[in-house]
Amino acid sequence: MIHWAKIDENNIVEMVVVAEVSENDTDGLIWCQDTFGGQWIRTSIDGSINKNYAGIGYLYREDLNGFIPPKEYESWILNEDTCNWHAPVEKPEGIGYSWDESTLSWNQYTV
Repeated sequence: MIHWAKIDENNIVEMVVVAEVSENDTDGLIWCQDTFGGQWIRTSIDGSINKNYAGIGYLYREDLNGFIPPKEYESWILNEDTCNWHAPVEKPEGIGYSWDESTLSWNQYTV
């Protein structure tokens, strides 16, 4: 299966479709353009194409060759190698932590 992401004029993903027209990537791209119009970028569920699987609201950065998810917290920093956001403070090992943007720290929670 070949997945394609439609991006708007600001490179924001508007939709993602599966275009299994043939083994040829170009056929799927042409089908997307003819069916929906617009600009299309290939994506893959495992992130092997353009770093992350595209989702609605993701940004495509051609200079990084990748889809970037929406930024969850203002303080987080983009890792340009992975196109993923990371906290400015390393997360402690283990489970049960959530990010607190007001204190810029990880807080442990109990269940």
